[in-house]
Amino acid sequence: MNRYLKLITFISIVLIYCSCQSKKYVVVDFSAGNFEQIALHSKDYVDNWLKVKLETTPDCFLDPYVRIYPCKDFIIVYSYERILQFKYSGEYMKTIALPGNGPNEINSLIDCIVNDAETMLYFVEHNSNFIHTFDLVNNEFANGIPIYAQRRLKAIRLINDTTLLCFPYMGSLPQTCYRQNLSGELLEQNSEIFKEASGPYMVNPLNIFSFKDEWFYRGHYEDTVFNALSKSVLAVFKRGGLDTTDPIKQNQVLLNGIFHTDSNYLLSRTQYDIRAFSENSYEMYTVEQRYFLFDYSNLRTFEIESFFFEPLEQVFERKVIASLFDKVSSLNRKKIVVNFPAEDFGYSPYENPVLFIGDIKR
Repeated sequence: MNRYLKLITFISIVLIYCSCQSKKYVVVDFSAGNFEQIALHSKDYVDNWLKVKLETTPDCFLDPYVRIYPCKDFIIVYSYERILQFKYSGEYMKTIALPGNGPNEINSLIDCIVNDAETMLYFVEHNSNFIHTFDLVNNEFANGIPIYAQRRLKAIRLINDTTLLCFPYMGSLPQTCYRQNLSGELLEQNSEIFKEASGPYMVNPLNIFSFKDEWFYRGHYEDTVFNALSKSVLAVFKRGGLDTTDPIKQNQVLLNGIFHTDSNYLLSRTQYDIRAFSENSYEMYTVEQRYFLFDYSNLRTFEIESFFFEPLEQVFERKVIASLFDKVSSLNRKKIVVNFPAEDFGYSPYENPVLFIGDIKR
C-alpha cells in the first residue's frame, strides 16, 4: 500500500510540474496604461555605428520602401522587384535581380536573407514554387530550392547552414512554420502546412525574432508568440480594446517588431482609424503609437519613455520617438539599420538615403 501511495504521489507531482511548465508564459495587454516607464540608450544595445551614404546613379536609385540586409562586408538592398548590392563605402556594386518574368528576374519579392558565411543569398517570390538562390562569391544564380509545403511562403529564415525555417501563407488561419533542408526535404512532422489557406493574402511581414538560439514568431494579426521549433507559447501580446464584431476595426491595431537582442525585444503598438478622404475614398490615420521593451530574461514589459540615439547624440522623447523607430530595420539579427532620407543631412531629396548601421550586442 505504501508503495502504491508513493507511486500516486510521484505521478501527481509530475503532472503538477508539467502543468506548471506548460503554463509558463506571460500575458501582456498593450492597451493598458500602467506600464513601468524606461529610458533607453542605443549604446546598451548597439556597438560600432557606421554612417553610410549610398551612391545614387540611374542604375541604383532606390524607392522609399526598400528593405536593407547589412552583412559584414557589403549591404544587400531589395524592394518588390529588385535586389542590389552596395559596399560599406556606399559605392554601388551590382544589381543581382531586376523585374521581369524571365530567368533570374523577379516581380514580387517577399523575403530575402543571407547565410552566416555570407556566400549565398536566398529569396522568395509571391507565386514561386522555389526558394531562389544566388551565389555571392561567384556572382551567379544557383539551383533553386523546392518549397516543401508547395505553396507560397510569407517568410524564410536560416537557423543553421543546412536548415531553413519556412512560414507558408495561411490566410486567416493561425500562422505556422516548418523546417526543411536545402534540398527541399521536410525535417519534421507538421500537417498544419497543408491546411487550405483562407482569407486575403496579406503582404505584411511576420514578426520573427530570436533570443540566443531560439526562434519565435507571431502572425501579423495574431496575439500569441510561439517558439518556432517546439510550438510552445512564450507570451500572449494582447492588443486590447478591439471590436471583435468588426474584423476591419479589429485589424486597425497592429503590433510591429522594431529590433531584438538576445534578451530584449522592442516593439510598437499602433492604433489606426479610418476617415472619409473624399466621397468615394478613405484614408487611415494614426490614433495612438506607443513603444515597448519586452525583457525575455524575466518576462517583464516596459513602456519606452525616450531613446538616446548615439550617432546623432539626440534624445527622442515619446512624442517624437516614431521619427526614429519608424526608420529602424533589423533584417539581419546581428545588425541594425536606421534609414534616413538624404535631405535630412543636406543632400538632394532625389539622392539615395543615409544609413546608420551598427552591431547588435548579444
